[in-house]
Amino acid sequence: MTAKRFEGAVVVGSGISGLVTARVLSDYFAHVTVLERDPPPEGSAPRTGTPQSWHFHGLLPGGLLVLRELFPGFTEDLLDAGSLRPAPHEFYFFRPEGKSYLLGAYTPEPWADNGSRPIHVQTRGLLESTVRRRVAALDSVILRYRARVEDIVASAGRVTGVRLESGETIDAELVIDATGRGGRTVQWLEKLGFERPPEDVIECDIAYTSVFMRPHDPSVFQDVGFFVASHPARGGALVRMEQGLWLAAVSGRHGDYPPRDLAGFMSYARSLDEPFFSDLLAQADAIAEPASYRFQRSIRRRFELLERFPEGLLPIGDAVCHYNPLYGQGMTAACRQARALQRILRERADRPEGLREIFRDYLPEAYRETRAPWLFAAKSDFADPRCNGNFPSEEGELLPLLDHVLQRAGEGDEEALGLLLAIQSLIVPLEALRRSPWPERAAAAHSGADI
Repeated sequence: MTAKRFEGAVVVGSGISGLVTARVLSDYFAHVTVLERDPPPEGSAPRTGTPQSWHFHGLLPGGLLVLRELFPGFTEDLLDAGSLRPAPHEFYFFRPEGKSYLLGAYTPEPWADNGSRPIHVQTRGLLESTVRRRVAALDSVILRYRARVEDIVASAGRVTGVRLESGETIDAELVIDATGRGGRTVQWLEKLGFERPPEDVIECDIAYTSVFMRPHDPSVFQDVGFFVASHPARGGALVRMEQGLWLAAVSGRHGDYPPRDLAGFMSYARSLDEPFFSDLLAQADAIAEPASYRFQRSIRRRFELLERFPEGLLPIGDAVCHYNPLYGQGMTAACRQARALQRILRERADRPEGLREIFRDYLPEAYRETRAPWLFAAKSDFADPRCNGNFPSEEGELLPLLDHVLQRAGEGDEEALGLLLAIQSLIVPLEALRRSPWPERAAAAHSGADI
């Protein structure tokens, strides 16, 4: 076995971002300790510390591709556990224009499935447990539960480990904050005398209620899922899950929140005026009480703008940026940040500076991975006039290109649709819009020329 370049790392948090980061670190650190405040999870059941576990979670193709790279055979693991892989015609959206196979642009025909855009549908618990089993099998990784981190340990502005609530101290050359949208990094920065990062905020204010249901006749719905986005302020979804269950959800914004009881849930679903949705719900029984969740604002912490940052500490995932969960981008964005960290560690493993000032390489990369999901979420959120906050004006040069690609995709341009899907799915970065021929085509369209 090849010797690892670095000795010890600690990951605080065992969600998707923490587990995937632990896998990345395991190639370069002799010991990786993942600390989780919750008790050990029971199989694929929802974890106590993840209130969204009872709701629908999307893993975009860009995230699944990362997991397949890190865990060979991961697709087979998911399918064996009960995950579903929808064909392009088996997942769709009810937009104001009608049934569409893309949310961002009206696309009445399914897109071509060439295998480059893998999608799987399952509960958050099943996805997380599948990743967790792979990480737990790694020799250099230890998963510790009921291990609440009380504080970091630091000396002369450098983080050297963490201290648990029990008083135990764990030394580390690198501490990863994967604690989710609460994020401990900002608090730790202030404790060490560093500045808080600037923040971008979007007041999207959305709430949703979800319920697991068992259909009377499973054959009544044989597609995999759909979203209802035809109502101006409300939304809904029905998605098949493992064990023959359905997960149904309704959502509303800015005070028009869905009820938390089952009768109110059903009434709210009927108000969407999409008979296919309400008719299906009438043919199933709830197997648990509805679960509700409210998300008030998206926050992107601009750590990359800080001139000073403590050695030995990096945030990842929702600790860097958390988005309106309606768009299902968070887990995939976290996976891509972990892959960015992997590239940086691979380069530094052979360089004399090792981990010194690794934040200067990582934080700008973490920001770049937020650009596409943040822009797509902002465009959708600000379509509601009640939304306010920081629209990503720094993307001003790319917005006309994106709008051009959206328009062409809506008109049936397969090349534009492919690019749009790749960016929305976080397979390629937002900068792909700058690649020829799109700047030329957008300029020609603006001037009225034909190209």
